[in-house]
Amino acid sequence: MGDTITEFIKRLLAENEKLERENREIEASNQECENRLQNNEIEGMDKDGIVGSWGQHISDYEIKSRRIRFEEANIQKREKQFERDNLDLIEYVKWISSDLSMLRDRGRIAEKIISDLKRSGEESVDSLMSTLS
Repeated sequence: MGDTITEFIKRLLAENEKLERENREIEASNQECENRLQNNEIEGMDKDGIVGSWGQHISDYEIKSRRIRFEEANIQKREKQFERDNLDLIEYVKWISSDLSMLRDRGRIAEKIISDLKRSGEESVDSLMSTLS
């Protein structure tokens, strides 16, 4: 059992050394990136220490792109509302069309009843006149 613990400790020490090397490499890489960033910032500044024109262009571009994204979101909301309203309108037109068709049929039936009543009224008046004569 003592050998197992010794092997385990040796593996942990080896892994620890490996991690320490990786940490040193990462630190060196981070330092190199920081140096590059500082050099780029210095190159981007003009004599007065104000961010150069490229920084201003990038800032303007970012503001414009945010406005565009905001407007796109608003347009998408309006488009969804328009689609919902359009579907509601289609359903309403279908309902009105069916209701109008039903009313048209009722009107035709009423006209037929009125013409039948006129015809029967004329026939009764004619038969009554012939009876009286």
